[in-house]
Amino acid sequence: MKNLRILITILLAVVLVLGLAIGCAKKEETPAMESMETMGTESTTLPKTVERPQEPKQKEIAGMAYIPTGSFMMGSNEGDDDEKPLHEVYVEEFYMDKYEVTVAQFKQFVDATGYKTDAEKDGWSVTVTGTSGDQKQGINWRYDIEGKVIGSDRMNHPVIHVSWNDAQAYAKWAGKRLPTEAEWEYAACSGSKGYKYSWGNSDPVAKKSGNIADETAKRRDTDWPIWSGYDDGYVFTAPVGSFDPNDFGLFDMTGNVSEWCADWYDANYYASSPKQNPKGPAIGIHKVLRGGSWGNNPNYLRCAIRVSGNPSNRRFDLGFRCAQDVRSTESTETMDAESTAPLKPVQRPEEPKQKEIQDMAYIPAGSFMMGSNEGDDDEKPVHEVYVDAYYMDKYEVTVAQFKQFVDASGYKTDAEEAGWSFVLTGTSVDKKEGINWRHDAEGKMIGRDRMNHPVIHISWNDALAYAKKARKRLPTEAEWEYAARCGGKGYKYSWGNGDPVVKKGGNIVDETLKRHFTDWPIWSGYDDGYVFTAPVGSFDPNDFGLFDMTGNVWEWCADWYDENYYASSLRQNPKGPASGTKRVLRGGSWDGNPNVLRCSLRVGNVPMVRSSIIGFRCAQDVR
Repeated sequence: MKNLRILITILLAVVLVLGLAIGCAKKEETPAMESMETMGTESTTLPKTVERPQEPKQKEIAGMAYIPTGSFMMGSNEGDDDEKPLHEVYVEEFYMDKYEVTVAQFKQFVDATGYKTDAEKDGWSVTVTGTSGDQKQGINWRYDIEGKVIGSDRMNHPVIHVSWNDAQAYAKWAGKRLPTEAEWEYAACSGSKGYKYSWGNSDPVAKKSGNIADETAKRRDTDWPIWSGYDDGYVFTAPVGSFDPNDFGLFDMTGNVSEWCADWYDANYYASSPKQNPKGPAIGIHKVLRGGSWGNNPNYLRCAIRVSGNPSNRRFDLGFRCAQDVRSTESTETMDAESTAPLKPVQRPEEPKQKEIQDMAYIPAGSFMMGSNEGDDDEKPVHEVYVDAYYMDKYEVTVAQFKQFVDASGYKTDAEEAGWSFVLTGTSVDKKEGINWRHDAEGKMIGRDRMNHPVIHISWNDALAYAKKARKRLPTEAEWEYAARCGGKGYKYSWGNGDPVVKKGGNIVDETLKRHFTDWPIWSGYDDGYVFTAPVGSFDPNDFGLFDMTGNVWEWCADWYDENYYASSLRQNPKGPASGTKRVLRGGSWDGNPNVLRCSLRVGNVPMVRSSIIGFRCAQDVR
C-alpha cells in the first residue's frame, strides 16, 4: 500500500467523510508579471493586496448568472433537525439560470422533442381547489394552479406541474443540469454573506423580496398563514423576474415556486456531508426541493430550509431552474479524430533557445509515455502524451518566498483561516491547532536558518493564489510527469531508473529517518542526511535542471483527480477532467518509500487539505 496514501487516508478521515444513506421524506409536499519572470527569495515585488483565488472573468451566457467559487456556512443550527449541523461547504464556480424556467421555455422543449411529462403520462396533477390541494384529472404543465389553461399572456410565469424527472429531461435537452442542493443554497444566500432569505436578513419589502404568502393571498383565503404586513400583489405565481434579484443577480430564489435540485434527500446527510462540492447521497427515495413558493410562510422561505418529494411528484407549486458547469461552456476534451491523430515527433531535452527566466527551467516540447502498467490502477493504461514547451520552477517554493507573498498581500491561508493543520506527532499524523505555513513538519516555528526549506501546510487554494499573483500557474499533471521523467527518457525516478545515490537522489525515507523513527520503512542503505524537509536544491537536479522532483514535499498540480482519467485522456496537452472533488498531488515527500516515489504515481486530495508533507512549485507558459 502506498506509504503516503495511508497518511492521505488519515487526512481525509478528518477533512472529507462521504455519507451514503437512503433519504427519508421530511416535510414532503409542504405547500408551499506584466510578465513577472522572477519570484526569488529576495527580489520580487507583489501587488499590495490579494484575496482568495479569483476566477478570470467568465463569458456571459444569455439568461444565466455566473456564480463564483467560494465557501459558505450551509444549514442552520436554529432550523429543523435536517438543517443541522451548520457546516462549511466549498462550491466550485458555476452558472445558474437567472429565472425559473417559464411556461414558454418548457413549451419550446416539448415542441422540439415531443416529450410527455409525468402528469401527462399519468393523466393528473394536484391543483388548488378552494383552500385545499386536490388531485385533478387532465392537468399538466399547460395549466395553472387552479387547473385553468394558461393563455399567451401568462407564458412568462414559471412552469408548474413538473416532476423532478421532467425537470431533469428539460435540463439535459438544454445542455444544462439541475443545481446541487449546496449550489442552490450558496446561490440563494449570496455565498459567504449567508443571508437568511434571498433578499437579506430582514422582513420582506415590496419589489425587493419575492412572491410569498402575503396580504393579497389572505384577501383570497382569510385563514391562510401569511407574512403579516407584506403585500407582493400576487395570489399565485408571478411572472419570473417581477421582483429585484439577489446579490448574484438571481430572481425569485425565495418564493414563486419551489425548485427541484439534483440531490437525493437524506435527513441526516449534513452529519457526514463532504466539505467540497457535495452532491448528496448516492441513493435515496426522494429528491430535494428548495426555496419555498407563493403559498409559503416565513419559516418555509429561509434559504436553509430543506424539503423533499418523490421524483415523479408534481403539483401546483413545483418548478425548477437549471445550472451549468463553467467548464462545460469551454471546449470539451474528447477523444476525437484530431486528438487521436499521430503525435508530433519526440524532442529530446536540449539547451533552450528561449529567453532565460530566473530560477525557472525551460522544458522543451515533446512526447513521452505517461503512466505505468506495473503501477496502481489509476496509472493505467500507459499512453503517449505530447506537451508544448513551458517553463517550470527549478525549486519548490520556499518559506522565504511564501513569506514575501504574504507580507506584500496580507493573504490568509486555509490553515490560518481554519486555525489548524496536520503535523507529525511521534510516528502518526495528527491535527494540531495553530499550525500554518510558518511551522515545520513537527509544528515548530521555522527560524531564519530554515527559510530556504520548501513551504508546507499549503492547500491547493493557497498554491493557486501564490501562482496567480506571481503571474504563473500550477503545472498540469502531464507537464509535471513529463518534467520529472526527463521527457522521452521516461525515467522511473527523477534521477533515473536505479537506486538513489547520495546527492544524486533526493530527500526521501532513508537511514537518517530510521535513526529517528526505528520502525519507519526506508530505502535501505541510502542516507540523504535529513529527517524531514531539506533546503531546496540540496540534491543534484534532473536532466531538465529541476531540483527535488522526487521527495522533499508532495507538489500540487492544476488538475482535478480522476482515477479513470487515463482511459479517455487527450493525447495532446491534457488538462485533466473538467470537474471533480480532489486535486492531483505528485512527487512524494521526505517520508516516501520507493513505490510512492515513482514519477508515475498519482495521489488526489481535496483542495483545502494541508499538512507537513505538502508544498508546490509553479509553471509558466512560454508564450
